[in-house]
Amino acid sequence: MGRFDVFEVLRGLWCVRYPRSESCAYIIKTSPGAIVVDTGPAPSADGMMAGLQRARVGLTSIRALVLTDAHLEQSGGAQALRVRSGARLMCDPRSAAALDPPPSDDGNVGLSPDQILTPGDSLEGCLAVSRPPGGTNAPAWFYLSRDRALFTGRSEAQPDIYEADWILPARGAPRPRER
Repeated sequence: MGRFDVFEVLRGLWCVRYPRSESCAYIIKTSPGAIVVDTGPAPSADGMMAGLQRARVGLTSIRALVLTDAHLEQSGGAQALRVRSGARLMCDPRSAAALDPPPSDDGNVGLSPDQILTPGDSLEGCLAVSRPPGGTNAPAWFYLSRDRALFTGRSEAQPDIYEADWILPARGAPRPRER
């Protein structure tokens, strides 16, 4: 098994899975363009680059980079992919605060999002932003209505309040919802 696997979960919905860290990033093909949910742990974004190639998505057609959380497993490749594609980086306020630390002595200026997403927002006309039940300090969830799929930052998500048929965690494996 390589450093990452690329496969189509549903028609037009691709997963780049990193077995070593058990993290996943996703490519949603839309018309026009694509949306990337999480960028994987590699600072070079090499797995996501391979995923985009396999999904036949060009860098300039990426409309948005969306992060479910600020952990490196989800955001490691964000800077490289943002620079290569020119796409806007979006996340919830909690993740934005973690992404954008104050400048450090080594010159690291952090990674500032272009747009802060809050529950109730609709992203690019296809992803609904929501908050998981049980707390305002949890990372945002994103619901893709066309595929009835819920993107979460956690594999233990309980999607009972959504009509989700698929759970697409940032950590763990994509899976059909248990009924």
